[in-house]
Amino acid sequence: LSLINVQKLDSGLYECQASNHLGHASALTQLVVVKVPQFTVSPPKQVEVNKNQNITVSCQATGDPSPTVTWMKENGELPFGRSKVDADGKIQIWDAKVEDSGIYTCTASSAEVFKAFSVMKLTVTAGGKVFPIHFNVFLYLHILFSPTSWVID
Repeated sequence: LSLINVQKLDSGLYECQASNHLGHASALTQLVVVKVPQFTVSPPKQVEVNKNQNITVSCQATGDPSPTVTWMKENGELPFGRSKVDADGKIQIWDAKVEDSGIYTCTASSAEVFKAFSVMKLTVTAGGKVFPIHFNVFLYLHILFSPTSWVID
């Protein structure tokens, strides 16, 4: 049996029967046709906002069974107490902080098996400058000593 261009209506129980002069045999199988999640609204690849701004980004998907949309932050958690993910896949972050910068992934999941992913890079800036997620500051002082004064250059 070959099915081409299967549709949801093709789901069901199928039986294969065979017989010849030696006897009869049969086997049953269940066919479940699903539609893997596909994004109808994908988040932008990059979002840049100023510190203390509110952020709202949509992410929506269709599929059968209907997918659940979730958000995750790479190497961290969503801002605690300042973020919310709605049932329709929209993420909101209030009072954005520089440390909120990073890679966020929207996942559409159907039946815990079929998944689609979309990635967004969030950059939160302060004072018009982009702050990297991790940075080091080195301060070098050169001190000269003289009997009457200290000079720092």
